[in-house]
Amino acid sequence: MSRIFIAHILFFCLIFSSCERLFKKDRSLGHPELKATSFSSIFDIDDNHLFRGIDFDDKKEHIMKLENGKSTLINQEDFALFYEVELPKDSLKNYEYANINYFFNNNKCDVISVEYQLVDSTRIEMTEKAITTYFNLLYGDAHEDDYGYQVWTWDNDKDKDHHYDVAIKRGYQLDEPDLLVEFSKIAKK
Repeated sequence: MSRIFIAHILFFCLIFSSCERLFKKDRSLGHPELKATSFSSIFDIDDNHLFRGIDFDDKKEHIMKLENGKSTLINQEDFALFYEVELPKDSLKNYEYANINYFFNNNKCDVISVEYQLVDSTRIEMTEKAITTYFNLLYGDAHEDDYGYQVWTWDNDKDKDHHYDVAIKRGYQLDEPDLLVEFSKIAKK
């Protein structure tokens, strides 16, 4: 009796874990915008971490190890790491890239920003739509803050002292990125 019971438990665990993996892989089903190369070169929809295998509170050395080979380290400070990712060229053959910046407080990551520098307005719109769709799938609908950012907020059961935000804003000035995405860990009041 106990062997049959254990076999059933193992069978249901296998089925459950398979369904969970299928759900994660199927996040993009019905959302072709998530296949845009300017999005998929930066974001991994199958990642179980906050961003590119990285979570808040990760140490600088860990982030450097994970980013090695995926991006180019541009500058390193005590409080930050600055990377650049060249995006795949589209039909216009323009040089487009994203800067990925990790900021630290006491050697723990607490802010991540992605600054897209795109030339083609169609590609800007496609990338913005992909990012918005992705975060809507993860966190529900966004709200707009006082600065024009679309913001998604969530709590983490493991960290009762903070809430987490991710925000996106489209830049329209020459001296700002075309799209800015910011992940923030914010102390609760």
